Amino acid sequence: MKKDSGTSSRVTVCLAATMKSMVVVLAVLAPGRALAGETARPVASMTVQERQNLPDHTLVKLKSGRTASLGVLRAEHQARMQRFARASAMGQIAAGRLSEPSGGATQPNQVETEKRQSPVRSSAQKEAQSSAATANRTGGAGRPGVGTKVGQAGTGVAHMPFFVVPFQIASAPLTPIPKDYMDFCTAAKATACIYIPANTSLTAYQGDPNAPNTHAMDEDLLITDADVCKYDGGLPWGAECLFYYPLVHLVNFKPTGSLSTSAACDPPSKYLLDQKGAVKASYLNPNSTFTLDAPITCAVQVWISR
Repeated sequence: MKKDSGTSSRVTVCLAATMKSMVVVLAVLAPGRALAGETARPVASMTVQERQNLPDHTLVKLKSGRTASLGVLRAEHQARMQRFARASAMGQIAAGRLSEPSGGATQPNQVETEKRQSPVRSSAQKEAQSSAATANRTGGAGRPGVGTKVGQAGTGVAHMPFFVVPFQIASAPLTPIPKDYMDFCTAAKATACIYIPANTSLTAYQGDPNAPNTHAMDEDLLITDADVCKYDGGLPWGAECLFYYPLVHLVNFKPTGSLSTSAACDPPSKYLLDQKGAVKASYLNPNSTFTLDAPITCAVQVWISR
């Protein structure tokens, strides 16, 4: 009987220890099960205090329809503030990659033009390049086309001053321009410019279904003050601050002399120069939502001889 009693006691202790372990395991797994079944809260239903203090695993549904945890959205907010602070420095680096004319212009060179332009050219561009090539062969005056960089092979160097076509972009009431985009492009001294931020989920929008996407929207639910949002170039929308980054930037100008260009573009961004007086920088992402590991920038300078 004593032997049986000892065995029974050991069994009881073993069962108790096993049940205690199961309780610990269940306690650890419980939060995970709760998260899996949690319903996303519309961002408009959350107070400022809730956005700041609720647990990171809280799911939120944003204006774009995207669902993300507060932890992810808070991390994106911090990355957003950091990129706003360093956008101007990034633009200065891009400016250092551009080469400016130094008192002389090389006449249009057809081979170089082919290399520097997008493969898609208008009939007017082809006509202008043909006229320029004819002028180069005959020594006559042709229509000015896309200029080569100073110092590159060409025909007939004309020593004359240049001026850069200034940066210009229209800000509409519903599509203001983010401050970090403006800081980058201004510091880069660009004529046409693309700046697409990294480490955030972007939603691309198009007005005409047959036209390419023209803006990528970035959302911040922690910028709740409308004045702060506007200062940063955002659009206050209900309970969020929305930032619209141009995916296409077109600048028109009057080509009063021969043209020269210099560009620093991260693939797959690109630019296209029309000698009739237009330059376009673009980044066309085929996806409606996307996240970049590194910023995509394209700074293009267009110079005109006086």
